[in-house]
Amino acid sequence: MTTGLVSAVNRSSGIVTINATYTSSGTIAANDYLFCNGDRGAKLKGLDAWVPSSAPDSTTFFGVNRAVDTVRLGGNRYDGSALPIEEALIEGAARAAREGAKIDHYFVNYDTYSELQKALGAKVQYVDLKATAEVGFRGIQINGPRGPITVVPDQNALSDCAFGLQLDTWKLYSLGKAVRVIDTDGLQMLRQASSDGVEVRYGFYGQLGCRAPGYNIRVTL
Repeated sequence: MTTGLVSAVNRSSGIVTINATYTSSGTIAANDYLFCNGDRGAKLKGLDAWVPSSAPDSTTFFGVNRAVDTVRLGGNRYDGSALPIEEALIEGAARAAREGAKIDHYFVNYDTYSELQKALGAKVQYVDLKATAEVGFRGIQINGPRGPITVVPDQNALSDCAFGLQLDTWKLYSLGKAVRVIDTDGLQMLRQASSDGVEVRYGFYGQLGCRAPGYNIRVTL
């Protein structure tokens, strides 16, 4: 594993410059990944881990061998890459419904969301969502086999798939409040040793959990 400092980012062309040589060619190839130093394998397990792109093997996941029932323990998968996007999402929801799921949300990246908007044209239906009293989102509503499904854009969503979720099967578990002042020693502020100042540390110990992976689906687009 090579570590280096990101020295420049061109957000228009998608070029990231690193001040270190990566392998003998110095080029990052397809299927390579960049991580913040120290983060690899040490962060929350997200949707990609709970509902992977291929059926999970016998490698244990939180102590569970998901190979004994790859759908109920590792989620559904549907390849909709040959279909128009709106048909792929509906077919994916139908596949999940066969397993007893009631998909109520799809999460996609902004390019996919825009493609869906254009595909639906004048038929598009919008719905406003409230995360809190202050934070709201707008999504596109499509009709699924077990009721309406809201498609929500997310800048962190993967570009090649959509995650169809039954939201009541998911929960963010944490030891104490999800984000809090770290004061296990009884002190909320620490005096800095080398400067005239204090520091406050925030953090939490948590993990994303799903009580029914088989009620969720990953649709390849």
